[in-house]
Amino acid sequence: MTDIFISYKREDEARVARLVKALEGAGLAVWWDRALPYAEGWRGNIEAALDAAKVVVVCWTRGSVDAEAGRFVRAEAARAGRKLVQVKLDRGLRLPLPFSEDQAIDLSHWRGNARDPFFQDLVALLIAKRDGAPAPKPKGPAARALKRFVYGGGLATAVLALAGFVWSTPAVREGACALPVPGLSGACCQAGFTEKPIVRDAAYTPAPLEKIGYLRQSSAPFPSEAAARADAAVRLTDDAAALCAVGDAAFERLAGAAAEITRHDCREIADGWVCAADYRATCAVERRERVQRCPG
Repeated sequence: MTDIFISYKREDEARVARLVKALEGAGLAVWWDRALPYAEGWRGNIEAALDAAKVVVVCWTRGSVDAEAGRFVRAEAARAGRKLVQVKLDRGLRLPLPFSEDQAIDLSHWRGNARDPFFQDLVALLIAKRDGAPAPKPKGPAARALKRFVYGGGLATAVLALAGFVWSTPAVREGACALPVPGLSGACCQAGFTEKPIVRDAAYTPAPLEKIGYLRQSSAPFPSEAAARADAAVRLTDDAAALCAVGDAAFERLAGAAAEITRHDCREIADGWVCAADYRATCAVERRERVQRCPG
């Protein structure tokens, strides 16, 4: 069994290959679709690997966040459920709903260095999820904030001398972040050095999802192919509702599910006809959006 399943858009293969190599160098067992067996059904292999993996890493880029071009990445992210870990490979991305509610590790500045603090955050999080341990506190944002402080210009020599102490001692850190420096309190809050962001709940808002499903063949044969197809259409409603089931009832609810068969797989057996089918489901999910902000 592999530890990590990588979901990505084909056009991003070169960048994802670098990430896969670095994760394997960190001792993680990684599966991505370049490992598909030759001449075997790609859909079944991908779904089996996704379900078997302990963690699913979704690589978000400008291409994969697109509603149409990235529909398979979105479907795999939705199927991952609580196994999901999100990574941004492009700068300034706005993740699609409902995935924008969860944090994503920013590797848009990463150039393959295994000692990069954001990459190390990713490895630490993957190991924790794989082993069922609590998620560790990320170190990348703090390192980036410190770097900006050091190289941003206009800092007093005394602040530079105290930086290491500030970052390691909570009481001093709180005091330093309270200094009357424009923008300092907001930067400290966003870096996680001071008070937690204020969380506000908004009303439920539509957040439709598109998922790809497979309808199993009927349990009993029918006298004709037409009758078997009609049975598949009836069974499709319940199957789509199960496929669209929400993961966290506290923050999402399912208003309905619509499904469309994209391919029938009908065959004649000894006693009649049976049908299976591939289908596409549109899940009318509504999410209670959580808005976080730092004190202004």
